[in-house]
Amino acid sequence: MSGGLPTSGSSPPPPPGSPPRTLFLSLAACMFAVSFAVLLVTAFAFCCRWRRGRGSRLPGGQCGGEPSFPAVETMLPSFPYAPEDDDDGPRECAVCLGPVTEGETVRRLPACRHLYHLACIDRWLAAHRTCPVCRSQLDSFKAEVASSSSGPGAERSTHPPDQSPV
Repeated sequence: MSGGLPTSGSSPPPPPGSPPRTLFLSLAACMFAVSFAVLLVTAFAFCCRWRRGRGSRLPGGQCGGEPSFPAVETMLPSFPYAPEDDDDGPRECAVCLGPVTEGETVRRLPACRHLYHLACIDRWLAAHRTCPVCRSQLDSFKAEVASSSSGPGAERSTHPPDQSPV
């Protein structure tokens, strides 16, 4: 009764987990983790884009007590562009980088005197309260207009602002 044969009283040990099944479970767990991570990143990007787009549709791109964009738009007169004799070449809109041609409707920012296409600067001012070129604030202009137009008999000039070079 010697020999390596098992006796009837003991059973053989169970075989270890088969490699294909273990490999399948590991791959499935990895795929689930990667899919979940991609889903989280996609949801985060969607939320950021949604919040950014939602904020830019607010009037003036501002929050709180800031005046709305139409209020700033009415404070800045628009006029048809006419080049002056002392212009040193064609003007360029700093927002769209396109040329400003004679007869186009433009706005001139009062503090810095920079000139822009009407549609370009209106889009810019919907999100910013500064000059696109020199970053001068429009807030000082708002205060100046409010104080000058609040006095008795105050009236705004309908003449276009002088067209000095940029």
